Amino acid sequence: MKNNERGYTLIELIIAITILAIIAIPLMHGFVTAAKTNAKAREIEQATTVAQNTMEKIKATPIEELIKAVEPHKDLGILENGDTMETLRYELTYEEVVTDGVPYRVDVRIENGPSGDDGLTMLTDYNQSELARLYDMNVAYDAFFILEETTDTALIEELSVATGASLLRVRDDVKRNIYVDIKEETGTRIVEVNVAYTYRNATRYMAAQNQCIYSSSSQDTYLRNVYVFFEPLSNMGEGDAPKETITVRNTCCAEEKEPVQVYLVKQGTVQDENYAVAVNLMEQARDLASYKDTDGNIKVMTAICTNLSFPKDASSTADDQIVLKYSTRDGGYEESVSILGNSYTADELAGLTTLAAEAKQDWIYNVSVEVRKKDAEEYEDALVYLTGTKEK
Repeated sequence: MKNNERGYTLIELIIAITILAIIAIPLMHGFVTAAKTNAKAREIEQATTVAQNTMEKIKATPIEELIKAVEPHKDLGILENGDTMETLRYELTYEEVVTDGVPYRVDVRIENGPSGDDGLTMLTDYNQSELARLYDMNVAYDAFFILEETTDTALIEELSVATGASLLRVRDDVKRNIYVDIKEETGTRIVEVNVAYTYRNATRYMAAQNQCIYSSSSQDTYLRNVYVFFEPLSNMGEGDAPKETITVRNTCCAEEKEPVQVYLVKQGTVQDENYAVAVNLMEQARDLASYKDTDGNIKVMTAICTNLSFPKDASSTADDQIVLKYSTRDGGYEESVSILGNSYTADELAGLTTLAAEAKQDWIYNVSVEVRKKDAEEYEDALVYLTGTKEK
């Protein structure tokens, strides 16, 4: 019996190598592609981190500081009402931002108007709205309450369901009362808000009940301001009493306490020329002598500041949107009060003033951030493109 000790022939070897190559080459290509994909993903991840960090830096830096060293690019846009507005575009470049040893170039564009070529945006409309200017707010010293228009809508719908009246009828007849209580309990200064909706003086719903918007017992802080932001309620009929009432009750206005500034800020636009808000101010009764300062002027302990219009003097043509009354007890509010033999109006006792003039200005900016490798050409696509908004 013979043993078959014959080896592989050259043809068999060539065929085996060919088969191996057919299998191995795609596998090797797959490994290379996966490595490139992972490297690209890592690069994009790093570039995204750079873009996000840059965006946060832009948002945290005052706009005045950002534009000190750059000249704005100016374009002239056309508003829907035919007026013109100036669109400003600021461009900043950070030539070398290094992360994990890799340098990137970051291009930033800040605009006060349209973003791209898609026409006017909501941002443009917002920047062209006349808004009250409020600055220097601090939660350590200030209390805030915002009554959204959606709250009015929801409560009117609930009243309609509860009473069986139509939405239109409820909207025409509903009244809204906002109560702001500034008080002190066991050494803690507290501000609470209650909001009540009443339909035909019978059905009553609460949107906020004893909602605490400020509480501090620290000796290092004191209540400085109370901000109440509200949307105008539905229009009132001519000759009717105001449908909205805001009552501010301050039982912490003893002579040794710091005065409190109460800001009543109307949001949105009022269409009805008869629109008005009744504002009642109740202060804790003080010693008569404490009503005047050393110069003999009225000492205001609860100052009302608002963007509701009111005549500033006899020659003013402003519509009177606020009806202010004063009392030293909860009830019996009057438009004038006799103190030390002199008659003072509620406006004087509350030191009624207007907010800083409402104005059109750039409140919000569009921000876009593009990140490229440092040595990339200008025409090359960015690794990352990030957009956001920045407040003034």
